[in-house]
Amino acid sequence: MRFPVEAILMKLILGAGSKRHEGWTSLDKMPSVNPDIIHDLSVYPWPIESDSVDEFNASHVLEHVVEQGKEEQFFAFFNELWRICKHGATGLIIVPDAQKSGAFSDPGHKSFYSRGIFNFISKISMASNKASGTHCTEYPLESDFNLTQVVQINEDIHCAVQAVKREM
Repeated sequence: MRFPVEAILMKLILGAGSKRHEGWTSLDKMPSVNPDIIHDLSVYPWPIESDSVDEFNASHVLEHVVEQGKEEQFFAFFNELWRICKHGATGLIIVPDAQKSGAFSDPGHKSFYSRGIFNFISKISMASNKASGTHCTEYPLESDFNLTQVVQINEDIHCAVQAVKREM
């Protein structure tokens, strides 16, 4: 008798540093922190199969990868993140709030964020902004994430998302 094999869940910590969690795969560019995958997140594609990630955590990563005012870098990061996610994959993105001093306290920060930036990774949010007459630059989105929660906690912005992949 054969038993069904359970699907393997891939949980990924991007820019893991020294963070380790049971059952999670760590990715970092620094070999010294001994990640499961050594890779620079600003180099595409990432060495992860398409549609393979069920859950991700990108805490204090985006501000180290994307340069301020370089929208092509911003969208490249989210397009790549979306590529590796399964439909319905959930994730948490944490960045320092640009209105707090912590955003400027690390010389490695290349960009600064407010909560509104995450509207640009959601097709629903972009459509809603357009319909309400909000002045926002329109960008063609290859990727799409539902914003399930965007809140400020202490000096950080926490954005919980879910990957949306529609059948073509």
